[in-house]
Amino acid sequence: MYDHRTNLSLVLVCALAAIPLLYFGATYHIEYDGYWHVFIAKQTWKNFLLEYQATAHPPLFFVLLRGATAIGDSRLIYRLVSIFSGIGAIFLMGRITLKLTASGLTAVLAAFVFGISEATLLVALEVRSYTMCVFFALAAFTYYLDIVSLETVEHDWKARVGFSVNATLAILSHYSALIFFAACLAAPLLLAAGNPEYRRRFVAFVRDRAVSNLLTVLPVTGIGLGLYVSQARAFAAPLDYLAPFYFEPAGHESGLEFLLRNLKSELKLFSPPGFSPVLLALCVVAALASAFIWISGRGPREFSGLAGKYPFGGALRHQYLLFPFLVLSGLALLDRSLTLLSAPRARVALLSFGFLAASLNARAEYERFQNVRSDHRSLDVAKFRSLFPHPDVVLADQFSAVNFFTHYADWRWRTIEGDGAFYMYEVSRGEDRFTVVRDRSVWNYDFAEPHLYGDIRRALTSTSARSITVFCIDQFGTRVPHTPDEERTFRERVRSVSSRAGLEAERLSIDGEDVYGAFHDAAGGNPVVPDDAGRPVLLSVDPRGTTIGDDFAVQPNGYSAISVAGANFERGAGLLANGRSLETTFGNPRWLTAIFPRDLYRAAGVVRLQVRNADGRTSNRIDFVVQALAPNGARVATSR
Repeated sequence: MYDHRTNLSLVLVCALAAIPLLYFGATYHIEYDGYWHVFIAKQTWKNFLLEYQATAHPPLFFVLLRGATAIGDSRLIYRLVSIFSGIGAIFLMGRITLKLTASGLTAVLAAFVFGISEATLLVALEVRSYTMCVFFALAAFTYYLDIVSLETVEHDWKARVGFSVNATLAILSHYSALIFFAACLAAPLLLAAGNPEYRRRFVAFVRDRAVSNLLTVLPVTGIGLGLYVSQARAFAAPLDYLAPFYFEPAGHESGLEFLLRNLKSELKLFSPPGFSPVLLALCVVAALASAFIWISGRGPREFSGLAGKYPFGGALRHQYLLFPFLVLSGLALLDRSLTLLSAPRARVALLSFGFLAASLNARAEYERFQNVRSDHRSLDVAKFRSLFPHPDVVLADQFSAVNFFTHYADWRWRTIEGDGAFYMYEVSRGEDRFTVVRDRSVWNYDFAEPHLYGDIRRALTSTSARSITVFCIDQFGTRVPHTPDEERTFRERVRSVSSRAGLEAERLSIDGEDVYGAFHDAAGGNPVVPDDAGRPVLLSVDPRGTTIGDDFAVQPNGYSAISVAGANFERGAGLLANGRSLETTFGNPRWLTAIFPRDLYRAAGVVRLQVRNADGRTSNRIDFVVQALAPNGARVATSR
């Protein structure tokens, strides 16, 4: 009866938490990456398997999102996987706390604190895999507690299968679950090191259940390694937009300073407003502990081993996996402390105060929550529609294609047979229909580059259209004019380059970061239509840039390394930097790495990167930006 009442209370907490999740899930805007994930989920299976590998995420979420989009198209539908995972995680929080404390009231409080927090709301509203990863990690942890209790159980196969399956699903959701899995393996060792009685039982457990233990961890380890080799290692390096959250052994900051700074940031993500004194106190404690490790000589090696593998103290979604365990630890400690009270009513009163404090904090957080309803780039796409209400064919680069899809996601996208790096879609709703050509070989078009006009000619040939309308949003605003004189020069450049390609511009619109233009074949032109079949295609580079003299992804030999992702790379392929061959390592047909000499980033500027296969065919170009220091000496960000 007691357990039944607890379960019923947990269901009520889940229902309460579901109210804001469903409301904001239907009304709150979806950001760029969320629509990118929806776009990937809607691809044909052939394209889907290629598309998801260009992201830093495993496939499971995309498969489930694909199933959700079969239901229909709306913000709430796109978020169903995340929202249901979040609600399930809330229930599991209560069950785990009940197992740890044997207190139904504490269990309900844990679910309540976790479920109505702003952190859970924000992450569950993202069209990403983070809440799903947390759900499976908590499910695995439920079974894990049964295993590491080391109780004598003849048939513990249910716990072992439950842990192995859910830990594997967590890794298939997001690679941060590998950290959770590593912690699960390390925790019994640390506990055994400090507790002689547990150590005695643990040694016997390892010896007597060796085969069972091996079978428990092998599937998780095997799938984790397989995913790492096939996809994750291309992203297991410092990402430039998260640079402050990776420790650089050769950087200006010591390991202790890095830990202190980012621990404060980490705790601030999950703490109520106004708790800065508590944060500072916790950071002081962490600093003292870190100092001991550092002095002992283990610190430098540990920091070096972790450097560049996962950001610490970064964006909320990247750290969210820690949040449920912070709540579990805090409430388990609170419950253990309250057991010292001999007055049961006082214990209940203090726990009830926890509900009140969590409610007041949630109210304050929800009141300052800004429910932004307009999706990104709404005005940009609205202007495009007003200028070109009935385009025959729309040509877009990689970046702009997702912005375009954002406002046509509820239209029907039917994949047409592609042409090399061109992916073509018939987009329709009712009687309205047009073709979208997505150029996967270019992240962001530059209207000053002749390559764009070759692509327009190819699009004309591939679609047999009368004209091609280019939809381009300059991501960083560095390739568009900003003054009337610059605009005149820009228009003249477009006219000149397009004319040499045998094209004529019907209309060219320049507004801020937006450049839209309609082009058709000009009589007497002498176009050259490149044949991209089998040509290497360069899609992304990591990092995208650096600051003058600032090393990155430092290898054991002391040199920086760069990795590129794309398609059609062959053994013997080499990475070119401004036409210069770099020492290149072939990973697979979609991934290469290369040593990046320091002389390439001694001065500010742009390094043009290309991939050249052994047969001499070269890819499109991607820029690696070397930026100067800001006036205050701080680093300049090189990506969003």
